[in-house]
Amino acid sequence: MATMLDAKDPARSLTDEARRLQDQGRLAEAARLYLEAYRASPSSFRASRHLHCARKVSAASARSALEFAREAAEAWPEDIWVQREAVWVHYDAYLKGFDAAGGKAQPEECRQAIKTARWMLEATREELPVRLAAFGGAKAAKALGAWDEVLDLLDRMSAEGLSGEPNNANGKRLPSDRERWYTMRARALFELRRYDDALAVASEGAAACGGGEGLPRLQALSYMALGDLEPARSLLEQIDRRCAPQWYVKADLARIRMRQGDVKGALALACEAALLPGDAKGRIGMFEEMAEMLSTLGSQDGAACHLGLALAIAESEGWERRRERCARKLDDLFLVHGETLAESALSIDTAAQPLGAALNRCGGIWRDQLSTLRPRRAGRIKAWNAEREFGFITATDGTDLYFQGRNFRAMGRSPEVGMAVEFEVRSSYDHKKQRDSQVAVDIRPAAPSPRKPVEPDDLPY
Repeated sequence: MATMLDAKDPARSLTDEARRLQDQGRLAEAARLYLEAYRASPSSFRASRHLHCARKVSAASARSALEFAREAAEAWPEDIWVQREAVWVHYDAYLKGFDAAGGKAQPEECRQAIKTARWMLEATREELPVRLAAFGGAKAAKALGAWDEVLDLLDRMSAEGLSGEPNNANGKRLPSDRERWYTMRARALFELRRYDDALAVASEGAAACGGGEGLPRLQALSYMALGDLEPARSLLEQIDRRCAPQWYVKADLARIRMRQGDVKGALALACEAALLPGDAKGRIGMFEEMAEMLSTLGSQDGAACHLGLALAIAESEGWERRRERCARKLDDLFLVHGETLAESALSIDTAAQPLGAALNRCGGIWRDQLSTLRPRRAGRIKAWNAEREFGFITATDGTDLYFQGRNFRAMGRSPEVGMAVEFEVRSSYDHKKQRDSQVAVDIRPAAPSPRKPVEPDDLPY
């Protein structure tokens, strides 16, 4: 086989033309000519250039070059450029841009991504493609729930060999590769019910990486699974104070409170979780748990509404087994508390409403329950920065509390200095002063005091 390009090379003119097209960015045409030149006079240069151009065109083009990539890798085992391009063709074909989040990838796509990752890991020891293949394959295995496979792929790397510097995508800060490795590994161990191992990995990762909520939450979930509720609660409360509010953190805290026998505290946290942004379908289990909480507290109509909401979600998603379970729970509730529910003008048919209506009805319950369960305080707005949308409230006990404009709730009104308000106090974290603090939330203008009735004898005429 020819390995050099010389004047006697029968495919020299094809190669020169392919180079010219490549320089012009006409990669599909260049790939075709490099392949034609290779078939006329094989060389490692033409093989590597064909693979390079083909993979740069599109994922589909990379897939069409896979068979040739394996052929070239076998023909030129000592040529580093052929070997590298063969690896990158596989990456561009099935792993680059692979997104298993939110169920976007089909199971067959996930299996192909895992197969591709394993081929790459056998074909190279270079750090970058090994890292991309291991993480990409592990992500696909996670989407399939193949947690043993996740662990096996992550074992191709070590935490010490990965960067601890945060990643960045379009200006958004993302976890470092080291934090990703610890998080995925701890999650896989947790899903495999190896809770002691999951706790050890999550704790080691949290100490090594600091930063986000993922590893501390996995620590907390592992503690919960092991029945150690207090350290789990402490970790979750710290996450809730220091990070942006997330519904699943509050839902975890609600489950702990429920297990500790604090049903009212659990319900308040669950209502907060339900009112936070996010997809309803991910909370279906929490809605079922809220039905249990409400029933325990004697609100059978609230319980029925939440089972109706869970049923509506299951029906809209086509989850037949979940739908059957929710329908059975609703039947059981009406069987036991039918008379009480009849007084609320609720029947099984009216409890099981379409998703939008069920969400609206339960939303009213969440707000009402929070008003009842969360103590409210009174005060006056001390300062308000309209441009930056934050201010301070002086409570009746003299305490000054920070608040953000998004937590002021009054249709058609804005915060004003001196305005009497009522609000809730919530634990938070002052990142500037690096200490725990408290803030005012759910701020509303105070209702005016009712006027004293005027007696006829008090009239001036």
